[in-house]
Amino acid sequence: MRVLILLLGALLSAALAGCQTPHSFAKPDVSWNTRVGQLQYVGGGRSVIGECVVSRRGATDFQLEFSSGPGFPLMRLSRAGEITRAEGVLARGAWQGRPEQAPEQLRGWMRVAHSRAVAGSETRQIINSPETGERFVFVFSN
Repeated sequence: MRVLILLLGALLSAALAGCQTPHSFAKPDVSWNTRVGQLQYVGGGRSVIGECVVSRRGATDFQLEFSSGPGFPLMRLSRAGEITRAEGVLARGAWQGRPEQAPEQLRGWMRVAHSRAVAGSETRQIINSPETGERFVFVFSN
């Protein structure tokens, strides 16, 4: 029994040693440029339309919240520098890391998180991800 406990302890220590330290992402405040609108996501054989809030500060801080219905979260993207975090139903859980290491289902979303397109003043923005076949159509009200 004692050997089993030591073995489990060693396995747990090894597993935790490989975990990334959680990165802290800034919360948007008045210094951020925030836009509100709708997003149509087309990919993976589905099309989803929902509300979105996109916030950006400078060239490296970014947040996107995409939800459907009354507050049902579909995707939340946060970016600080080169570290991006994706979580929600469309992320199939949660992932955090460098965009080039993102799992396949998040590669199109990484293009959105690292794009300057949604920071502009255009009412309608389209981001295509040819590698994944996904399309993101933003229509902003502000």
